[in-house]
Amino acid sequence: MLYLEALMAPLMAEQLNLRLLEPPQDWLPQLPQDYRKRWINLQTFGQAKALSEAAFVKPPNDKSFPARIYRGSELPEGYDDNTPYCLTMN
Repeated sequence: MLYLEALMAPLMAEQLNLRLLEPPQDWLPQLPQDYRKRWINLQTFGQAKALSEAAFVKPPNDKSFPARIYRGSELPEGYDDNTPYCLTMN
């Protein structure tokens, strides 16, 4: 296994004749609690909009919107309600 920065990985994979694997969207919430040390749940963007308390929200496998603490009404506009996101709360 080799871990690389996202922009460097495709170049290195091509040079080494390797195939890149994409983790499933629920890889983080599926990790055992002993490794995570916090509660993490995978839900949809539409469900996140209903949040009344602040929570750390991030996309599961990309950087399509900034990962930070949001309330539901503060989430960025323009995302389909079925878009998955990771919700992390301590």
